[in-house]
Amino acid sequence: MFTGKPSQGVASRAHSSSSVWRSLGVDKDHPSSIVNVYAPISGVIVAQYVTNAAAAGVNYSGSSTAFTIADLSVVWIICDVYENDIPKIHLGQEAFIHANAYPDGTLRGHITDIGPVLDPNIRTAKVRIEIPNPGILKLGMFVTATFESRNKQVFAVVPSTAILHLHDRDWVFIPAGGKQFKRVEVSLDLKHIPANLLSLGALDFGMVVDGSVVMVENIVRHLSHHSGEGGTPAEKIREAAHEVQRPVFFAIGIIITAYLPIFTLQAVEGRLFRPMAWTVAFALCGALIFSMIVAPVLASFLFRKGAKEWTNPIMTFLIVRYRKAATWAIRQRVITVGVGAVGFAIAIYLAFGGVIGSEFLPHLDEGSLWVRGTLEQSAGIGT
Repeated sequence: MFTGKPSQGVASRAHSSSSVWRSLGVDKDHPSSIVNVYAPISGVIVAQYVTNAAAAGVNYSGSSTAFTIADLSVVWIICDVYENDIPKIHLGQEAFIHANAYPDGTLRGHITDIGPVLDPNIRTAKVRIEIPNPGILKLGMFVTATFESRNKQVFAVVPSTAILHLHDRDWVFIPAGGKQFKRVEVSLDLKHIPANLLSLGALDFGMVVDGSVVMVENIVRHLSHHSGEGGTPAEKIREAAHEVQRPVFFAIGIIITAYLPIFTLQAVEGRLFRPMAWTVAFALCGALIFSMIVAPVLASFLFRKGAKEWTNPIMTFLIVRYRKAATWAIRQRVITVGVGAVGFAIAIYLAFGGVIGSEFLPHLDEGSLWVRGTLEQSAGIGT
């Protein structure tokens, strides 16, 4: 057996281990299998770095942390708030918390921090809510936070549990009398038409106001050219409106008819362009009502004492040239009809000959890849 004086390193480790055991309340002369560990604060153990299996042969002189204890009497809840809703919240604002594990209970907290950085993928900011923990909230729980907006508005609310999702639509059942119920669709729109830039961009201002321009121009012409004849201005306005109401109706109707093929599109093409056709059709129907009903009524208020038409020299020049061209086209009927027939034949060839393609939307296969990497907000340069 080798006996001798222990080395300085062994003695230092032994002294360090003895200090650790002593801090834990263990008497080295009377060891026990159970060790009472006294923490400087009270709370809940959220992380344990020493287990029975790992404790065998472990030298505690190198262990900095045995347990992590957290005070869960007050907890933080981290919520994702969309970019558009950030102006509606502020520090100190009250929040209502609904835990998924306890759906019948409601907790109250306050906003203590609004993150300065947005998530670039989902465009949300981290909002921290501080809330007293009644003892039911655990780490990692999922909750739903409800904020009271600065701008209070009144909405009709239907409980989500009362909505039946069927065939990509939402339905509710309402009493219909006689112990019967009727299924009613839940919708916030009229024709399920989404508002997008494609639909709004298809509205041509000139196309919408053409009917009203024709109506008002004819009213002014009647009031100025027939000023010496009998009849009140209201009668002349009624006569002028009756004179052009049929051409205006058919002109707008033809434009609406031109959009009918778009209503037959299906799949992706239908989802993109059918809302555009509906938007244009509704706008033209409104323009038709305005030009035939509202415009004559407004003219009767504005032109109570009659009106005088102003001669535009540019329009006079264009009218003279147009009359000459129209006279020549009528006299040369064979040439006019021939040019029209040739143009129609070219259009048929382009439509069915495969020159311009038969698909409404072309396939876009550029063969390129877009790779984007994202890191956590807490990631540093050395991570």
